[in-house]
Amino acid sequence: MSVSHDITCICCGAAGFDELFPAMAHGFSVGACRVCGARRTVPDVPDDQIGRYYPQAYYGEGNKRFNWLMEQTSLAIRRRRAKAIAARLPGPGPVMDVGCGRGIMLAELQRMGFSSFGIELSDASASHARSLGVDVGIDLYDTRYEPGSFVGVVFWHSLEHVRRADLALARAVELLRPGGVLGIAVPNSGSLQAQLFHRWWFHLDIPRHYHHFAADDVVRLMERAGLSVFGRSTLSLEQNPYGYIQSALNAAGMPENLLYSLLKEPSARMHALGDHPVAATLSAAAAPTLAAAGLAASAVEAAVGRGGTVELWAKKP
Repeated sequence: MSVSHDITCICCGAAGFDELFPAMAHGFSVGACRVCGARRTVPDVPDDQIGRYYPQAYYGEGNKRFNWLMEQTSLAIRRRRAKAIAARLPGPGPVMDVGCGRGIMLAELQRMGFSSFGIELSDASASHARSLGVDVGIDLYDTRYEPGSFVGVVFWHSLEHVRRADLALARAVELLRPGGVLGIAVPNSGSLQAQLFHRWWFHLDIPRHYHHFAADDVVRLMERAGLSVFGRSTLSLEQNPYGYIQSALNAAGMPENLLYSLLKEPSARMHALGDHPVAATLSAAAAPTLAAAGLAASAVEAAVGRGGTVELWAKKP
């Protein structure tokens, strides 16, 4: 018999989530809304308690999470992403990135002529963003952000970290000027990889991810906020192939997300690799074969609109 939780669904307003899996990380699980099927982490974690699940290792020393090669790749991806975002916006003007991290993407947008504003709770990340000239705050509801003044607001793999994501979206819409654009990227719990790997799916990241959105859940939230959705893609070479790689290793019995730790700077590793020498060696050895399979699988799932992550774009009337 499944365990039930009396939590109100932000997607449909109904109360009640039933656990889908036995308890996982830190005693949490994934629950599905009894009415609409939307998924979230259960039990609920109050805003003032979630910080304990973001240890310093989550960010890394000096705010560097990955080894040198992965860091350089990440920087290049963020700069390219800024160009893709700029192409979606109605023109130069203020842009807000909620969960801006180190501000790489915003700095690139600023170089392209946009005014860049970010929201970031990590002191180290915010400090780095400010060193790049980005205006960074900690509160999306700060009165200095005037309603109707932004040409774009983006939540790039950050909305799932927001407990009341529905209210955050309403605030984002308030900040947009008419014709302004909202961009959202999140893991897609309706993807083929999520359905295949269930509790071992890499992108769950419990309990840091409050929500485990399917693409249609986000569309529903956008439309309920008064936006018109005009763009949707589930193809991400940055996120989706690795979702297959790490999920397959998790399902095979390797320590959870061990390979991900191998790719990180020592200070950002959630595992002490010396405790898992055999598993680390096996994971690294299997990675090339899994990468090839992951690329192929990612192409297939994106072709049928069920990729491991989803990117959505909507416009304010």
